[in-house]
Amino acid sequence: MAGRGGVIKKIVGGNVTKVWNGFVPQECKPNHKIIRLNVAQKWEEAHEPLNYGIDCLTSCGLGPGMAFANEILKKDSNFGVIGLVPCARGGTSLDKWRIGTHPYDELVKRAKVAEKSGGIIRGLLWYHGESDVKGGNGYKDYKINLEKFIHDLRSDLNSSNLPIFQTN
Repeated sequence: MAGRGGVIKKIVGGNVTKVWNGFVPQECKPNHKIIRLNVAQKWEEAHEPLNYGIDCLTSCGLGPGMAFANEILKKDSNFGVIGLVPCARGGTSLDKWRIGTHPYDELVKRAKVAEKSGGIIRGLLWYHGESDVKGGNGYKDYKINLEKFIHDLRSDLNSSNLPIFQTN
């Protein structure tokens, strides 16, 4: 869920680059009850782009994380603090999220850092799949690979019933 909302093409020094336009819709606005684990593994007030610093290979824009957290607080104002742990790697196919790969291992490492600092992992927001359907046949094995990813992650986080919220 690296987020590509609001990412526009811009010409800088004759080169075309992609940058975030800076617009933050109301449902993605910061809230003092929403924090994020930043790239330095420190908690800070969450803000868009949520994945900034985590996925440095692509331009980060708006994703579903802040809207999701704000919606939870809208439905239940007594929910407490929501700690988001962004781990996205935009443009990666599911085969890049296996045990022993950098994205997977970083996800597990960051989740464990969050737990050590008092966090309770209550779910995973999974916004993924586009890279698996672009050309090739990756989509054919997506369900099997996703089930394996979920099984492995639940095992590595010692959370056999970890809820997975999948968005498209």
